[in-house]
Amino acid sequence: MSAHTKGSARRLRALSTIQRSAPAPTALSRLLTVLTGAVLVSLGIWALVGIWAGIVGIFQ
Repeated sequence: MSAHTKGSARRLRALSTIQRSAPAPTALSRLLTVLTGAVLVSLGIWALVGIWAGIVGIFQ
């Protein structure tokens, strides 16, 4: 895997340990979950865009 995905996985692990150590209110934890999901989705979209650009670049 690329260093980018490794860094995000490490960040997610840190986030989950923070949530475990300090029990947050449900609204805050839900907001954190939504934000983390949005970050993951955007990272996935950018990864797909990068792969697609790489494929197009190879065939040009």
